[in-house]
Amino acid sequence: MGNVVKQVDAAFPYIIVFSLALLLLVTGVMLYFLFRHRTTGNPEPADIRGNTTLELVWMIVPTLIALSVFYAGGLSFPGRRG
Repeated sequence: MGNVVKQVDAAFPYIIVFSLALLLLVTGVMLYFLFRHRTTGNPEPADIRGNTTLELVWMIVPTLIALSVFYAGGLSFPGRRG
């Protein structure tokens, strides 16, 4: 039982720090684009389509993030063998 508690305690800071870093990154990028692309500087919006690389990146990166958080939490699952 004590070992499981230590594993949960180890997974918790990883998930919290990762979530906080991700929150700060998303907020920073959002604020950058908010000020960079105001309508006063760019009255005509650009129509961007078909960027396969970008689409793959924003599908793969969140999947890897979710899997890493799942793995960190799964290490402390009491029914796991190993």
